[in-house]
Amino acid sequence: MIYNYNKFQTMRIHELRDMARHIGVKSPTSLSKSVMIKKMLAILDGKDKPYCNAAKQGRPPKNNTKVKEIVDIFVPKKEPEDCRGGYDNNRLTDAFSFSVNSMEETYDASAVAQEKSGYLDIKPEGYGFIYCNGIVSSSDDIFLHITQIKHLGLKQGDKLCGEVRVLKPQDLKVMSKVTSINNKSIAEYGAGAEDRFNFDQSTYAIPTTRLKFDDAQLAECGFLEGARNFNLRAEDNNLETILNYAKALSSNYEVFVLNLNAKPEEENLLIDNVNIYNINFNAKLVEVAEGSNLLVEVCKRRVEDGKEVVLIINNISVLLNAFNNINQEIYSTTLSSRAIENIKNYIMCAKNISENQTLTLVAFQNLNIQPNIKDFILIDFATMFNVVVS
Repeated sequence: MIYNYNKFQTMRIHELRDMARHIGVKSPTSLSKSVMIKKMLAILDGKDKPYCNAAKQGRPPKNNTKVKEIVDIFVPKKEPEDCRGGYDNNRLTDAFSFSVNSMEETYDASAVAQEKSGYLDIKPEGYGFIYCNGIVSSSDDIFLHITQIKHLGLKQGDKLCGEVRVLKPQDLKVMSKVTSINNKSIAEYGAGAEDRFNFDQSTYAIPTTRLKFDDAQLAECGFLEGARNFNLRAEDNNLETILNYAKALSSNYEVFVLNLNAKPEEENLLIDNVNIYNINFNAKLVEVAEGSNLLVEVCKRRVEDGKEVVLIINNISVLLNAFNNINQEIYSTTLSSRAIENIKNYIMCAKNISENQTLTLVAFQNLNIQPNIKDFILIDFATMFNVVVS
């Protein structure tokens, strides 16, 4: 990988400062972005000597400590002793390549690499974590370096499978090699993001085809493929009935069920050909919001691979509440404009792209809720759906 001025310009400032410290730029936090880049390139080209201070390596990056420890392994540090020969450009190139064979000595030599899979959650800083236990973070999360994400053109919600190793002495799990993306090998998937179909940039087509149910009675609801469908029937708003909808659709579509406010006895529900993801009743609001958003991205990735997908949500007001109170110290039932905007954007994920590429949303709602939220759902929110049954 070759770094030039334009390449560095695309990086975030904190990421650039971290790299500048490793290369040997003195006091990068005091420099503007353009000056810092010029100094980095001058060191990499051998025109300037890297700054060395054996006693003090500079203020550490502001990133999470554990993440920094991982990043430090991938990024070569400046030479602590003899810097007269200039910085080794090959070391920087090798460290930011996809195949990082030089890391072998940092792994636990007594542990064999394990194959793990999960959904990718890309953080704002560019690195990611692979969630092995559903759509929310857990102790089994696996770190994925930013260079692998960029090299493979990975997206939020990609299902990854690969070799996982343990880094020492941090005892942190890292996916050292990605072997498949969304159940396809790396070779089969293509070189990067430019080769992939883009769900968000595809155009909408007016939905006209009815959802294909195996149950004739459920089919009478009139729900459409690639549309936003809303069920307000009181008798349907229970998990048993919702799962019956999922089973009746599972032979014709790839079905995902988002079970919000899941009870303990619901955590191990298994239905053939139905993907059930629970977010527990005691989950933090940020977990509800981020987990729900991640599942939408998972569904989009499946549609990009040519699948017809149905996303079923059991209680849309739980998600609305999470959006409304995620940054609030005191719980509020007064809906903020941001919460309303977020929930409307969320349901707009449904899209009818082509005959074999559809993302259908089926949302359920129990109306035994606060009066102001009920009014919003009935008067304003329901009008955003293509089909409403009540």
